[in-house]
Amino acid sequence: DGDTLAVFVQGAPIRVRIADVDAPERGQPFSRKAREALSSLCRRTEATVEPVATDRWRRTVGRVTCDGVDAGSHLVRLGLAWTYTKYAPEDSDFHQLERDARDAGVGLWSEPAPTPPWDWRSAQRLARQWIRPDPSRGLSPGIDTPISETRRCTDAEGMLGAGGNCVPWFDVELDLM
Repeated sequence: DGDTLAVFVQGAPIRVRIADVDAPERGQPFSRKAREALSSLCRRTEATVEPVATDRWRRTVGRVTCDGVDAGSHLVRLGLAWTYTKYAPEDSDFHQLERDARDAGVGLWSEPAPTPPWDWRSAQRLARQWIRPDPSRGLSPGIDTPISETRRCTDAEGMLGAGGNCVPWFDVELDLM
């Protein structure tokens, strides 16, 4: 996607996640443009990766430079990625680059209320979760059933394993404001 790329080292691909930025996920506005911008900058060029961590998907997380241009800064400057505030140091240049992009209304900042990818992923996970009503309260899940009054089915209780009595909380796409 717009913040992950394959770097070939001696012919073998290594997945690299650009540190301290988060680009829109597939299905979000500007996702395609972020991927295109990263591809345009880095595809078939000499890249330098300064590893900083390994994420839970075993990708290298690092600072990526393609043809002398910092890929993360490039994406944020164009308004095609957020500063990933959870990880970016407070003194990171990304914060100012994001403010400048916001002020200029470029890229995703041209939208009235862009949804950060971490919020979008969280909403997608919530929409995919399955819950079971709490029988002691006589509730059936629906639009008026607070999530705090329901119990999520675990993987071990999945739809088939639970005899089909797990039901979806909502079967709609979420529109975050």
